[in-house]
Amino acid sequence: MKFLKNISEDQKDKILALDCEMCGNTRPREERHLEKRYVLKATLIDGHGNIIFDELCIPEKTDEDMKTDIHGITKQDLQGKQSYLDLIEKVKVLVKDKIVVGHSLDADLKGLGYNKTEKKRIPFEHPFKLQRDTAERFQWTTGKKRPSLKELAKNHIGVTIQEGIHDSKEDAFAALLIYAKYYDSWEISLKKKFSMPFHCELCNVFCKSKKVLRSHLNGKKHQHNALLAGSDESSSDSNE
Repeated sequence: MKFLKNISEDQKDKILALDCEMCGNTRPREERHLEKRYVLKATLIDGHGNIIFDELCIPEKTDEDMKTDIHGITKQDLQGKQSYLDLIEKVKVLVKDKIVVGHSLDADLKGLGYNKTEKKRIPFEHPFKLQRDTAERFQWTTGKKRPSLKELAKNHIGVTIQEGIHDSKEDAFAALLIYAKYYDSWEISLKKKFSMPFHCELCNVFCKSKKVLRSHLNGKKHQHNALLAGSDESSSDSNE
C-alpha cells in the first residue's frame, strides 16, 4: 500500500484498476488475432485500494472453453448471474472519465466489447489517453515484448502473485501498485507524448510531424496492425 502514497488524494478519485477473467478459444501465436475471449468476471479497484466492483456474469458464448484451470470459475458459479451485457454497462458507467490501470488492457477491453445497436463485438471504448497499461509500459524489460504481470509484480513491487489460480482482485491491485510506484515519471512521460499533434489511433502512436506520421503509416508495424484489424472485422461480420 505504501506506493499509493505517491498519488495525491484527489487524483486517487480519478483512477480505477481493471482486471477481467475470461473464457474463450485459444489459437496458435500466428492466429492470435482470431482468438475470441468472453468476459466472465470484472473487478475494479479505486486509487485508494478499495474494491468497488467485483461481479460475475453469464458470458456471450456459453459453449466456449471456461478456462477454469486458470481462474477457478465454473459454469455452476455462473448460475443465476447477470448477463454479460448488464456487466459491461455497469463497467462503462464506473470507468467513464477515469484513468484505467491494468495489465494487457487491450485484451480486457476487447473482452468487454459489444455494440448493442449493431449487435456485434467491438473493442470497449475508452480513451487511449486514459489508459495505463503495465504490459505496454514495461515492454522488453524482462526479455519479452510483453512481460507477465507476475514478473512485473515480483521485480517492481516485491509481491508474489498467481501462485495458484488467477484472482482478478489480486491482479488489479498489483497493476495499481506498479502504476503508483512510477506514477510521477509515468505521467510526465505521457504529457510529453500526448503533446505531439499527430496520432495513429490504430497503433496508438504519437508523432511530432506529418512526415513522421506518414513514415509510420508506411511502416511494417502499422501495416501489420491494419491487416489484423481487417481480419477482426471479417471474422466479426461472419459471426453475425
